[in-house]
Amino acid sequence: MTTVTEYLIHLIAKQVDDKGLVVWYDPEQAYSELVREWLALPAAHRPLPTAAFDGSFLKLRKEIDHLMGDGQPPRLVVYVPIDREKTHAALIELDSAGVVMQPRQQPPACNTRLSVVARNALRPILGEDQVGEIERQVEAGKLSLDDLNSLADKGKDVSTGVLTLIFGTANPQEVGLAFLHDDRYDKEILKKEAERELQHLLQVSYDIELPAGESLSSWRVKLGRHVSLTDLFAALKGDTASSLAFVSAAHSPGGVDTCVRLARTWRNSREHRDSYVAVVNKVEQELALGQLDLTIAPLKENETFRCVELALLVHVEGELLKKATPELLQLANYRLSRF
Repeated sequence: MTTVTEYLIHLIAKQVDDKGLVVWYDPEQAYSELVREWLALPAAHRPLPTAAFDGSFLKLRKEIDHLMGDGQPPRLVVYVPIDREKTHAALIELDSAGVVMQPRQQPPACNTRLSVVARNALRPILGEDQVGEIERQVEAGKLSLDDLNSLADKGKDVSTGVLTLIFGTANPQEVGLAFLHDDRYDKEILKKEAERELQHLLQVSYDIELPAGESLSSWRVKLGRHVSLTDLFAALKGDTASSLAFVSAAHSPGGVDTCVRLARTWRNSREHRDSYVAVVNKVEQELALGQLDLTIAPLKENETFRCVELALLVHVEGELLKKATPELLQLANYRLSRF
């Protein structure tokens, strides 16, 4: 078990100690794999005494009825991976005899929404700024329980307090944008010996490897390339040229999401867009992206590199030579408002 799972178990165990019986509804099935692992263990080795609904309420009732006979609720967690409203009150006797835990349940101690559990478990480790970003990703479905446990393990030994002093925040998006834009914070990072904190924050948030011992300027170049290429690859959805197989890009859902949002913020910021243009033009030139045969359809929503716009222009020109259509006009008008 790791940090977020341990926090969850403690949360549920407290209700078991107080009420005996806990009926745990998990409509998003955020914890289904965890419970499956529990049930695979011998009963004596489970973190909590657990029974689970597997499609039949009659089977579930038969499994636990012998525990309900003496008028006192048993010490038991009944896991139900569907919405409580969709049970049609099939477990009303259990709900009444014990306590219900589910997403958004009141009081807060009974709220098992994954983003809330993650926030409470990770705040002491990662700090408020990072936790806010992680909570947003959980709500967007980008991070699972396993992902959160991994983030907790990586963050246990590193604080972000000094980064807050330097950048005024430890939010990964704000730190990443400030670091990418220019070197104005480099002197202070070196003075306060915050390289390890910065390395950790960027690696965990953006799914990138930044070797220790390299200069801050080298990290800046690698991060700029990594973020911009991840933004492009996310649009192409895996349909990338074999010649780009070696380049660094985020692969985890959370890392991809963080990179894509940073790229969007970077180019849309009046203060920072000049540095964005300089970085992506350099990356495009170094990797000869303009020579690639890019798939057109997914690029209609992408605006990472100049070569993307040129590929769309060539496509529209070719199609217009065949026949003018409303769809082509719509695409042209749509792209006029893009970066």
